[in-house]
Amino acid sequence: MSSEKISDATKRKLNHRRDWPKWYLALRVEARSKAVWELLDPDADDKKSPSDPSKFIDAIPSVDDYVKKRNTAQDLAYNEALTDYKRRLEEYAQQQAQADAPDDPDDPQEPEEEVENEPIEQPTIPTKPKVVTAHQARLVEEYTGYIQQLVSKTVSRTRKERSYESMDKWMSDTVAPEILENAKEELIDTDDCSLRAIIRVLKRKYAPSDSSSLTIAREEFTAVMSRANSNVNPSTWIKDFNSVYRRAVQLNLPEVQGTLASKAFLYATARRFAPAWSNQELTDIVKMERKGETVPDMGQYAEIFDDLLHEEAIYGRSRSRNPKLPL
Repeated sequence: MSSEKISDATKRKLNHRRDWPKWYLALRVEARSKAVWELLDPDADDKKSPSDPSKFIDAIPSVDDYVKKRNTAQDLAYNEALTDYKRRLEEYAQQQAQADAPDDPDDPQEPEEEVENEPIEQPTIPTKPKVVTAHQARLVEEYTGYIQQLVSKTVSRTRKERSYESMDKWMSDTVAPEILENAKEELIDTDDCSLRAIIRVLKRKYAPSDSSSLTIAREEFTAVMSRANSNVNPSTWIKDFNSVYRRAVQLNLPEVQGTLASKAFLYATARRFAPAWSNQELTDIVKMERKGETVPDMGQYAEIFDDLLHEEAIYGRSRSRNPKLPL
């Protein structure tokens, strides 16, 4: 990625606790654009998702090592199959013994209600695999294909390593030096000094609680909806709205869900930005509700409104201090 793009992506700074939501969102966007979010995700399971790109593939083995690995793998599979065979054979023998046992005529107990079980088929003993050798034509072909896959993964790993280094620089550029240094100092005596570990420290210290996040998101959403009635430029407003809307969706706020949310968006845009279009869409919603049709969600209406603003800019139809869309 070019230095210009990196510079644009470093506008979100983590200087205080209040910066966390926007900074963390920017972090995820940047990491996903580089396809390395799985390395940085602080909520990931370290056992299932490594934080080091070099651990994504195994070292390229020699032919002898590969043969040994193949024999070990097939022996393990055979032993597991043999254990399962012995278990099923024992169950089969027990079923046969019960079926062959005669009823006792002198037994005074009332006969229990018989439970019909599906008959167990006599299991077949697994075949012990032949030992793999380096001279087998099939093994040579298999080994060659395995090496080609590893080489391809190595190229991918190299890209991940470069992207990982780029994210390291991104964090250095976007986190206040004293905050980043303090987080690193906490990890000095640990075995994990990865970016994921650093992000975990930052999250523990600066991420707001769930209740605080909901309160902040709700306040931001209310504020941006109220701003639609001010002298704000519609392009600026929709940009701010989209940012707030994404966070509200992530937190599952009820204010951005359902038909009421769609209507709320259109009422907001009807005040100044696009009264004709908004009122027409509100009328269409009433018709859709009566027909039982699905009403577009708030995000979809926001996308349409953004497109309308784009068209307005292209054709230069905004001529007043408070532009109105001619719809």
